[in-house]
Amino acid sequence: MAAGTRDRMVRSASVLLRENGVRGTSFAQVLEHSGAPRGSVAHHFPGGKEELILSAVTSTAADITARLQALADSGAGARGVVAAMCGYFAEGLKRTGFRAGCPVAAVAYESYDDPVLRAAAQDAFTAWAGILTGLLRADGHPQAAAEDLAGVCIAAIEGALVMSRVGRDLAPLDATGRQLDRMLAAPAPRRSR
Repeated sequence: MAAGTRDRMVRSASVLLRENGVRGTSFAQVLEHSGAPRGSVAHHFPGGKEELILSAVTSTAADITARLQALADSGAGARGVVAAMCGYFAEGLKRTGFRAGCPVAAVAYESYDDPVLRAAAQDAFTAWAGILTGLLRADGHPQAAAEDLAGVCIAAIEGALVMSRVGRDLAPLDATGRQLDRMLAAPAPRRSR
């Protein structure tokens, strides 16, 4: 039961992070959203709000990373993984009336002065880019070019997600997905001999 309460609180914190950001996510909201008893905060998160936010962002990032890796392992390729990322975030926006952004980005935006949270966000972006880099390398891109292209994909998707959320319109995310697909469909540069 105790692990279930903690897990519910972490899932609730992740949802609230996506919608309200770090500063807008309080223990009171997490308790209300998760249905956890009031004493759960001190019991499960003795490190306070930072511990809760860290748990939420690492859990969500691990979930997204596992989904992307499963797609990569199934043969989806870089184009399929990018399309899935765009689709995942678009679905979240539609389902929540454009309230849900990326919880990792929320932590990245608001936790620049917290090295622990900043590192967790960086680790997530690095893992996602690493999956894409591996797929791009398999497509024949040289290491440096694959790393650059993977970074551009993550940055473009995150930026488009912000624009779609603010504008309450999927057009930026859809356009970014189409442009990235075109870019990824281009053949890898030929290696000079």
